[in-house]
Amino acid sequence: MSQAGTDIIPFDSILTTSDFTSRQGQHILEYLRLKSARTCVIEPKYIDRDYLIDYQAFYSRSFQDMPRTTKRIHFFSSEFDKSTFEGILQSGHIDNDQIEKLGYLGFALIKPVNDSHEKPLIGRSILGAPHAADSTHHFVKVHHRVSLFGMGLGTEGIPFQAQDGAVSACATIALWTATHPLAELLGLQRYSPAEITSKISFFPSEQRVFPNDGLSLIQMLTFVRSSNPDLDVEVINVENQATDDLFLIAVKAYVNANLPLIATLELKTEEGRSDYHANVIVGYECDVNGKILKLHVHDDQFSPYSVATPGARGNFKTLTSPWIEEGYTEVVVQKLLVPVYNKIRVNFVRASTFYLNFLRRPQATEIGIRADLYLTTVQAYKANLLNQNIEKQI
Repeated sequence: MSQAGTDIIPFDSILTTSDFTSRQGQHILEYLRLKSARTCVIEPKYIDRDYLIDYQAFYSRSFQDMPRTTKRIHFFSSEFDKSTFEGILQSGHIDNDQIEKLGYLGFALIKPVNDSHEKPLIGRSILGAPHAADSTHHFVKVHHRVSLFGMGLGTEGIPFQAQDGAVSACATIALWTATHPLAELLGLQRYSPAEITSKISFFPSEQRVFPNDGLSLIQMLTFVRSSNPDLDVEVINVENQATDDLFLIAVKAYVNANLPLIATLELKTEEGRSDYHANVIVGYECDVNGKILKLHVHDDQFSPYSVATPGARGNFKTLTSPWIEEGYTEVVVQKLLVPVYNKIRVNFVRASTFYLNFLRRPQATEIGIRADLYLTTVQAYKANLLNQNIEKQI
C-alpha cells in the first residue's frame, strides 16, 4: 500500500538527516517540538505544483541535472510505526476518529535545491497555527486538504517557504504568502514564485528577472493590481505615524478578516547601513483587554509563525524579532501592504481616523466604551445582527 521508499520514523530521527539543516529548517524543527511532534511520514518523490512551475521556468535550464520532484514530510503528534500505519490503510475503512487520533500537524517540502550555504531549501510547507483560536490568539487560516495514500488529512494555516535567490526573493515570497488566502476567499488563481516574478518582469526594473534579486515597492503594488481585476492594495504608512495605533488597528482588522499583511522593513546596522526586507503578518496575541502583545510573522529567512514584540522604541513601530539576533540594531516597520477586494469602497485610514476620533470623545471616555474596528462581509454582519438582542427605539 505504501509508495516505494516511503518511510515512517520517530520525529527525533529527522535530526540525523540533512533535510532541515538550513536556518529555516532548524526553526521549523524547533516549532514542531513545541507542537509535540512525535512521528514523521516521508514521501521521497512528491510532485509539487509550485516547484514544478519554478523548475520549468528556471531549474530545467540550469547546467546541473535537477530533479523534478521534491520530498514531502508529514508530521504527527501521535506515535506509530510503519506496520501500524499500513494496517490503518489496509483496514478498508478509515473514519474521522482514526484520523483525529493521528494528530496531523502539517507538512514541509524539501526542494532538491541548495541555498547559498549549501543547505536544502524549504519549499511550500503548511503547518498549523501555534495556538487554537480563542479570545487572545488570532491567526489568518486557510483549510488545506492533504491526501496521503488516499487518506484525507487537513490542517489550517498559511503556506511558508524560503526564498531561493533564483526565481524568488523576499518580496516575491511575501506576495506568494499574502495572496494565498484570497484564492480561497475570492476564488482567485494562485501563482507560484516563478509566475509572480515573471509577471513582474513586464514592469520596469534595473534587475534581471532570473536570477531575481528583489522587487521594488511599485513592482509589488503593480503585481497585485494586475494579477486580477478584483484586487487592489491598501497601503498604510506606519513610518509617518507618531504612534503605533494605526499599525495595531490594521493588524487586528485584517487578521480578524482572515487577510495577512505584508510588512516592509528597514533593517539598521550599527555602522549606519540599512537593508530592506518584506515579511507577512499572519497572527497576533493579545491580553484579555485586547492589547496586542505579540505578532506572528511568516519570514522566509527564519520560519513560519516567528514571534515579533515591541522594539527599542517601546512600541510596534520597531520590532524585536529574530533579525536582532542576526546583528541588526533596529527593525523599523515602514509600510503595510494589504491585498484586498477592490469592491471595498471604504479607505482603511479614513475608517480608522473616524474610529479613533470616536474613542477620544469625552462621552466615550467617561462611559468607558470598548470598541474594535473590524473588516467583515455584509453576510457575516447581517448574521451577527440576527444573534443580537436589539430593542426597537422609537
